[in-house]
Amino acid sequence: MLLLFAVACAPDDASPTYYQDVAPLLAERCEGCHRSGGIGTFPFESYDAVAPLAPLIAESTASGQMPPWPAVESETCTPPHGWVDDLRLTDHAIDLLTAWDAAGAPAGEVAEVVVPPDLTALPEPSLTLTPSTSVTIEGTEDQYLCRSLDPGLDAPVWITGLQVQPGDPAVVHHALVFADPTGASASRGDDVWPCFGGSGVPNTSLLQPWAPGQLPYELPPDTGFPLPAGGRFVVSTHYHPVPGEVHEDASSLEIRFSPTPPARRALVTLIGNGRGLQPGPSDRGAPEFRIPSGAKNHVETMVFDNPADALTFKVFSVGGHLHWVGTSIEVRIERADGDTCLLNIPDWDFDWQMLYRYDAPFDALPEIRPGDRLVVRCTYDNTLDNPEVATLLAEEGLTEPIDVELGEATTDEMCLTMLGLAPVL
Repeated sequence: MLLLFAVACAPDDASPTYYQDVAPLLAERCEGCHRSGGIGTFPFESYDAVAPLAPLIAESTASGQMPPWPAVESETCTPPHGWVDDLRLTDHAIDLLTAWDAAGAPAGEVAEVVVPPDLTALPEPSLTLTPSTSVTIEGTEDQYLCRSLDPGLDAPVWITGLQVQPGDPAVVHHALVFADPTGASASRGDDVWPCFGGSGVPNTSLLQPWAPGQLPYELPPDTGFPLPAGGRFVVSTHYHPVPGEVHEDASSLEIRFSPTPPARRALVTLIGNGRGLQPGPSDRGAPEFRIPSGAKNHVETMVFDNPADALTFKVFSVGGHLHWVGTSIEVRIERADGDTCLLNIPDWDFDWQMLYRYDAPFDALPEIRPGDRLVVRCTYDNTLDNPEVATLLAEEGLTEPIDVELGEATTDEMCLTMLGLAPVL
């Protein structure tokens, strides 16, 4: 994410101008995607490029559509802290963009633009893994491709930071980074294999969902993910082709690790996907994960009871995962002295999967304690009113919704939360 600083400021009684007000804001919050070669449809890198888009920018920001940030607060769910790297605009910023459009998108006094270092680079990486071969992305259909990356570990390490660097930002829509502790993906060699929503390799665990403009994923101080000798990484990349163009991508993975154990051993746990499934509205006898065709506002709920003799864990990050029929997900901790809502995504968008990190000191992070109940609740719309369902059916050559069950395929569904945990010592 780039930050621009103008050398002059607009007078207090003047309308907002591009150079003094709008350019720094767009650079800080929007140009991670909206830049040359980026995934954003329109680059925001000059006045001539941005001024004609002033009405669209004002409308999309006032509606909350942009910048994308699916995790929001609601009357029933307010997480205990804000989020690191929250892209949402303040009311003042939205009003500024609206006023700039209303004033006719004035340029203002041309000012020097200073571009600081790229903030998306992982500080002090231990190594950068780049595939030896590239993949060709062309045509009109999105692709989900996985590949194995070998860090060459001959001793265990503890990962403290990660960052994906897209080789061709024009086609890299998002990526999921998995730890492969057994090195099972080595059997794939340099191959690239199709995958959707997972790694396609057994016993992997998700470390980082990445989206364009996202700052590096940093673990809490003195905390690390363990990766044994011989362990590898699997990166699942969602490619969105540019029609009529051929692109080559060899995205890299920046990793920082420590050879000595930190005080806290972090872990990522996945909860849901049928484990702890509760009775639902479409069950035929026993609880079953099934979203009938034509079902609207269909809810599936998963519950995990933390054993009474378990450790207490701090939750430093949380995310959700559904497929195309899903419309919302909520994750909360229930206990006798009061509930804690960890995550609320009321308008699920498969194209913007993120891992959200709480903006709080370690001691203030929410806890999962012995005897707590973790509840994951997912809502689905399996009707043609859901535009994602209509698109999916067209791709599958179908005209009417079909029953959807739990599974890995595009036409299946999931209900899953990802928690970044560290024990309280």
